[in-house]
Order: sequence, then structure tokens, then C-alpha cells
Amino acid sequence: MNYLEDHTKGSKISLDRLTQIVGDIDLQPKWRPESDRAADYYDDKQFTPDEIAEMEGRGQPVIIHNLIKPTINGVLGMEARTRTDAQVLADDDSGIEVAEALNEKLNEATRMTDTDRACADAYAAEIKAGLGWVEVARNSDPFGPKYDVHYIHRREIWWDWHSQRNDLSDCRWLMRKRWLDVDEIQEAFPQHKDLIESVSCGFEGFSNFNEDEEGELSEDLLSAYQLHTSSDIEESSYWDPERKRAVVSELWYRVPVTKPVIFYGDRVEVFDMNNKAHVALVNHNKATVQRRKFDVMRLAFFVGPHRLLDIASPYTHNKFPYVPFWGYREDRTNIPYGMIRSMMPAQDEVNKRRSKLTWLLNAKLIVKDDDAIDDISDEQLQEMVLSGDGVININPYRHNKSAKPFDILTDMGVASQQFTVMQDSMRLVQDVAGVYSAFLGQEGGADSGVAIDSLVEQGTTTLAEINDNYRFARKEVHERLLSLIVEDIGKAQTEVRTNVNKPQRTKTIVLNQRYRDDDGFNRVNNDVTRTKTRVVLSDVQSTPGYRQQMAKSLMDMAAQLPEQYAVALVDMIVELSDIPNRDEVLKRIRQISGMGVNPEDMTEEEQAQMQRKQQVQQMLEDLDLKSKQLEAAKTEAEVRERNAKSEQMEIMTPAERKKAEAETKKLFAEVKDIATDIAKKRNELMGMITAEVAYEQKRTPPSNTPTEQVA
Repeated sequence: MNYLEDHTKGSKISLDRLTQIVGDIDLQPKWRPESDRAADYYDDKQFTPDEIAEMEGRGQPVIIHNLIKPTINGVLGMEARTRTDAQVLADDDSGIEVAEALNEKLNEATRMTDTDRACADAYAAEIKAGLGWVEVARNSDPFGPKYDVHYIHRREIWWDWHSQRNDLSDCRWLMRKRWLDVDEIQEAFPQHKDLIESVSCGFEGFSNFNEDEEGELSEDLLSAYQLHTSSDIEESSYWDPERKRAVVSELWYRVPVTKPVIFYGDRVEVFDMNNKAHVALVNHNKATVQRRKFDVMRLAFFVGPHRLLDIASPYTHNKFPYVPFWGYREDRTNIPYGMIRSMMPAQDEVNKRRSKLTWLLNAKLIVKDDDAIDDISDEQLQEMVLSGDGVININPYRHNKSAKPFDILTDMGVASQQFTVMQDSMRLVQDVAGVYSAFLGQEGGADSGVAIDSLVEQGTTTLAEINDNYRFARKEVHERLLSLIVEDIGKAQTEVRTNVNKPQRTKTIVLNQRYRDDDGFNRVNNDVTRTKTRVVLSDVQSTPGYRQQMAKSLMDMAAQLPEQYAVALVDMIVELSDIPNRDEVLKRIRQISGMGVNPEDMTEEEQAQMQRKQQVQQMLEDLDLKSKQLEAAKTEAEVRERNAKSEQMEIMTPAERKKAEAETKKLFAEVKDIATDIAKKRNELMGMITAEVAYEQKRTPPSNTPTEQVA
């Protein structure tokens, strides 16, 4: 049971409070139609029915030249191209292993629930309409993923408008409304089956019962009928008798409570007198208890004014399971809006001027006397002039015979002016959004690569606020998902394998590992619930396009470096590539070069092989050192000999001179023997190295493998 439930007993929301919330919803600013209209502009619905009827009435073509859609698609493509992964970090060194294991569980849950897709859909709603939502919950389907992360349309969510914070931490309530079929609601709330059936039918027949028939109806149904007739909530807003549907209102609301709270170390919990650990900490002056006010989340379900369920929140994070993705918000009213709102006036001007321009190119103004034409009406004359084909008979008895029977005028000057203004409006669509042509991959005024990159960077800068809101919301989604993972692990001992299908050695981390210390006390290692972690978004992008760009940059850099330095970048270039078996190729390159290899990630055989190589290398270095020392000693001896000969040759007798020469020859013979011994040992080492290379060649695939292709 959630411990918060004990703190909110008797705190069920009242009908008056529900009515007040419904009234607050009705009084909120009417921002949704404007957001719907912005989304319609993206979907090519840029004229109202009245405007279309008016244009068709005067023969003007209805032309929509959608410049908003490709601009918005460019921004949405930037999100997909620059998407980063979520990472779990520990607040201190003691929780590194716990964070590593939770990071693996979070990445797995993200893949299974397709969290990136849900966030991308919410980002699209954020950009277009100004607001999108993502729900993070447990999946009720036993055959699906354990968790459910998906996008929720703004039409379903209502919240306390007095809230100011983007994370809704100061929001008192949040409501989601959904039209559901009766059988779905009855299956979810079987204890209210009769009530749901009656609500969906509008309590049909209840108004005709009398006191004699009162016993045939249950007390709950009678109370529900009385509530139905006395409630201020409109019936049509929550039931559909023809379709047999009803609106289920899912209400999350916060209840303020004041309870004793225990503070010990960096942990804070609600004080429990029945908890021996809490009492012991207080008695030993290792903790303090203070009465504090805090909010507790609750969940209620309603159909109209009828309560189906009212319980404590099923989640321990004490937050709404719905995460808002804000676009921009008005300073005075907090109304959310997206990028399209500022683009709509320019888009309207483009459409109307293009329609007007097309109409002007075909428009003809006929100037004539009333009796200039014989036998045809003005409408027929207009059709013949526009068609460019036909026969027009001039009235020979017209009064003004000296003038032309009629003139056909076309105002091409106005058309050229319309075209010029329309061109300006087309540029305005992107300018007001702060998105430049270079950002969309189109040709612009910049020719050099630096100038183009500068324009792209400017476009990214103008989107900084809305993208910052997106990154914050995406982090909140992963925080809630991680909270569910931690809650499900709880105190259970859990094994998590990391680095699966990666070049690094697979590592097993045991969470909540129980053991007995040297003093005989039971301890817990890697305690999940006591480890403080946080979710951050990685600074390194993981998209293929970004990796390809970085690989090209590294290759260009390597081409300008000396060979010995360029070799050091090979493994980094391979790591950023998308070649098959990339991890295996990367592993082999690092083993051969000896760079970037962690001994803990090697198998026992690979570690033994590395030790043999290190021993051989050390022996070679020792031999080289001895050779150099011997050469130095030999040179020093020769110098001493020459000096001695020059100084003593004059005073030595022939016998003494002969003896010195013999000793010198003996010394050189000993040096020669030592050099021969060193050469012999070097040959033995080379034989060992040759055998090692042969062993490697047996383990290495044929020459057409990706390893040699990379080399």
C-alpha cells in the first residue's frame, strides 16, 4: 500500500469542489480554438467555410500555397536529428553502481515503450499548437510492455489555470476527459455497472417511478438519480444516450496535510511512531522531527457528478502522470501558443494574393454602350470574351456609331504589384518564425560554408526557448519513468546486466544485495530506495547524421596530422561510423593498438595474451637498456685505453706493454661474448613474438573481413 494513503483518509473530494473545478474550466481563456486553427494551417485547412463560399461566389479560385508546413517540418526534423539519450547519474560516489544499473533499466524501458516517439509527437504539438502532453503510467495490458508512455492530445487535458510553473508543481488539480463506451467503463468499474448503464441512458424511465415502485430501485441508484437532477453540470456534456457513451473524468488533485517529518542525513520521510528505526534515530539524537505542511496527490474518477473511485495516488513520485510540453506562453494570460500563430497572417496574405493574382490574370473588364451588342446578354458576352472564342454581332442601329462598340480592359499593372507584395509575404512566413532558408536546406544569400553554418546557428538560436522547454519536459518524462522502475524494484534483490552486446565485458550488478558484515549485522549493498539519483539528457547526440558529421570532421583532421598521430584517431572514427559489426571492429583495433582498452572488459584469455605481450615488451626494453649500457662501457674503455697508452707508453717496458695489450684483448673478448649472448636472447624473443603473431593470425578472420577493410 502506498504510505501516502494513510495521510489522506477522509480527504475525498466533495461534489461542491468538483462543481467548482468544472466552473473554473468554463471560465478559463478560450485558447483552444486558436490552437486548433494553428494546427489546421499545418494541415492545409487555411480558409474558413465562409471565406471559401465568398471566393467561389465571385469566381475567385481557392488556392492554398502552404509555406508553413515545410518550415515546421524543418524544425521537427531538427529535433529528430539532434535527439540525445537520457542518463541516470548518482549524487555521490557510493551510488555509481546503482545509477549504472538503473540507467540500463531506464534505457530498456525507453526502447520498449517507444518513449522517443511519444516525446516527438508532443514536440510537434508544442511547435504547432503550443502544448502537448505525454502520459507515463503502468500498462494495464498484461501482454504488452510493463510501462506505457504515449502522447495525449491537448483536447483531453484541463488543469488549474492559476498554476505558474512549467512542471505544474504548484498546480492544485489536473483533469483528463475521455468519451468511452459503456462496456469499457463497466469493465473498469464493475461495482458501478448499473449506475454507468443508467447514466449512459440519461436515467431513462426514472422520472416515472412512484413510491410503490421505490423498492425496485437500489438506494445507490436513487441517490444517483437525485444527484443527476440537482447537479449544475450539464447532462449533454458527459453522456450520449444514442451512442451509449459517457465521459469519464480522471481527476488528479493535491490535498494539503500537516504531518511530523523526520530528517536524518540527507533523507526526509514522514515520521512513523510504529517504525522502530525512526524511534531509535530520534532517541539517539541522530534525527530531528518537525511538523511540516506538504501536498499529497489523490486520484478520483467521475462520470458527470457521479463519483466512481477516489483513492490515494498509485505512484510514489507524488506528481501528475501527465507531463506538459509547453511552447510559448503569453506573459499576461499564460495562454500557450506555438510557432504557427505568428506565421498565420503572412500565410493568409500569400494565399489571398495568389488567389487574387490568378483571378486578375483571367479577369476582363468590358466597357460598352447599352445598345452596342445585338441579340446576346451581358452574361453571354462576358463568357465569350473569357473563352476567347465565339462570334459577337454588333448592333448596326446603335446610337454611338462613331465610337468602338466596346472595349476589353485588363489591369496587368495591379497584377504585378500583387505579385511583388506576395513575394514579400512568402519571405515573412520564415522570417517571423526565425527559421532561415539555410536551416531548411534551401538556397539562400550565403555562399560560403561558414556563412551557411552561421545562418543555421542563428535559426537554432531563435528556437532556444521552445527547445529548452522541450528538453525540460523530456527530462521530466524520464524522471517519472525512472520513478516507476525504482518503485517496482523496491527492496527486492535484483540482478541487472550491463554492457550486453557491447565491446565492453558484460557486468552484473546486484541491487539491494543483502550480506552479513564482520560484526554479524545484516547489511544491504546498492540500496535502490536510499540512493539519490537524477536523470540528465546527454550532451552527446546519438543520431546517425550527427555521428556521420563528426566522423567526417575527424577524418579531415587525421588527414592533416602526422601518421603517428593520425593512427590514434582510427578507433574514434570507427566508433562514429555505421559499418556492420562496428563494435567488434572497434574492439580489435584497440587490442592491436593497445589504446583505449580496459583490462576489466577483456576475457581471461585476452588478459593472458596481453600479459604475454607486456612481458615480451619489457624484456626487449631491458635488452635494449643493457645493450646501450654495454656500448657506453665499451666506448669508455676504449677512451681509457687510448689515454693510458698515450700516458704510459713512454714509461712502460716492452714486457709491461705486452702484458697490457694481452689484458686489453681479453677485455674485448669478454665484451664480444656478452654481445653474442644479448643477440641470442633477442633472437629467442623474436621467436616468441613470431609465434604470438601466428597465433593471432589463426584467430583473425580472412582478408575480406571488416577489420582489414578499415585498416
